[in-house]
Amino acid sequence: MKIKKIIGMLLIAVILLGLAACTPAVTDPTTAPTATMPGGITIDPSEYVFNLPEEDYDFGGQTFVVFSYHAQAFEQRQDFIRRYALDSVIKSRYNVDIRYDLDYQRGATDALAGSPTIDVGLMGLHTMFVYYNAGAIEPWDDYFAELHYDGTDSIRWDARDTTWNSMGGKVYGMAPVSYELWKYHNVFCMFMNKNLLTQRGIDPKEIYTLQENKQWTWDKFAEYAERVTCDINHDDVNDVYGTAMNGFPLLTGLMTSTGTNYIKYDEATRQFSYAPDDNFNSVLTFMKSLLVSDACRAPGSMNGLTENNDISDFMDGKIGFYAYIFQRTWQAGFLGEMSDDYGVLCFPMPAGQTEYYISDNRDGGWGLFAHPDKEKCREIAKFLYVYKTPLFNMNDPSDEQEAFWDEALNRIRDEESRYYLQLVFDQTNVIANNNTTFLSNGLYNLMNLDNIWTGAMTVQEAIQSSLPVCQEFMITFYNKTGV
Repeated sequence: MKIKKIIGMLLIAVILLGLAACTPAVTDPTTAPTATMPGGITIDPSEYVFNLPEEDYDFGGQTFVVFSYHAQAFEQRQDFIRRYALDSVIKSRYNVDIRYDLDYQRGATDALAGSPTIDVGLMGLHTMFVYYNAGAIEPWDDYFAELHYDGTDSIRWDARDTTWNSMGGKVYGMAPVSYELWKYHNVFCMFMNKNLLTQRGIDPKEIYTLQENKQWTWDKFAEYAERVTCDINHDDVNDVYGTAMNGFPLLTGLMTSTGTNYIKYDEATRQFSYAPDDNFNSVLTFMKSLLVSDACRAPGSMNGLTENNDISDFMDGKIGFYAYIFQRTWQAGFLGEMSDDYGVLCFPMPAGQTEYYISDNRDGGWGLFAHPDKEKCREIAKFLYVYKTPLFNMNDPSDEQEAFWDEALNRIRDEESRYYLQLVFDQTNVIANNNTTFLSNGLYNLMNLDNIWTGAMTVQEAIQSSLPVCQEFMITFYNKTGV
């Protein structure tokens, strides 16, 4: 944690006075009192410089409730110290209180009853769509002035992704900009259980070396996954597997690794379409080969297991490699608390490719829970604008790097994982999250993949047979969301 001396801060403040016309205002953090996180850690906001808005709001002591995992004791670590330091500054400067809540479902229920207990929350598009249909959230359109949203704010809102969060012609999710996304990441990656690999005679450093040399390929992944799979008690039933495929993370991760989307977006017509191509065929063929070789455990349709079983078994040392979203490192009960040591990898690349690709982590946005008092909504919008102040000094690029690693290295325990994490930070070779978004909203269940896994159909037969219903899904989804 970097200590910024008072002299240095005063110098920065003087410089910024001359740049006020083109940069956000910077508060003097020394005016904020020290704060104590729920976990008991004392925070001194004077160690940081934040780019607060110039608006001199006074919220009159109001309390705003934010849905966030910051509320769980599990999260009271180094990675969220900046959030609480900024909260302390906001509370002091704007005469406001901030409270966190984890009960999303109760928040939606209370909003529907006309007595909201949560004001705002960052939600994925699927959750947003469910709450939109239920009437538990309301659009932001009437509060764009308070949000300072005009499509050009590069500090707080991503105008491109706000279009994804439009439903019925209204904006229901204020999409975060890229530097916020390593705090709320839906990036898909390949986790590996380093302890299990070591037990199976594999040095994890071998894999990291392959990755750095651009030799971490589908074939190598399959080879290592096969080496992990084993029948411990010799009953002719495997107890440990190289990987698993319940849910859609492995599918979307391998699709990302090809550098393409099978969900196409036409910029001119602003329409999506389902267009499986040769890369899609190769991904499904490769996944089938993982099943045939026993490198991958069969999905629940064939053995009754669920995605949660896969996650638990990865954490318990029964699965070597697991594709999942990076956010599982910051939820209690998931990867951040597993006893075995784990690392993070890029998805392996197909033969003939020379670069790794990462998934776009832009999915969903900040939602406003329905509130009968529209003036209160206006206040909530003002608060969100202030709350979304970046967690680093935007005039100091090195501070953004430091903020990123403050968090990332608390979630990832080994230095070698920096390779993948740096790609995330740099947003290197990013593939838009078309595939992930539509899979998570129901497309996955329409694709006849079980017919491939069981051998009832070839890859091409399954794709062709499901094409009409998948295309219809895309049209229906498009019309409902008004993207």
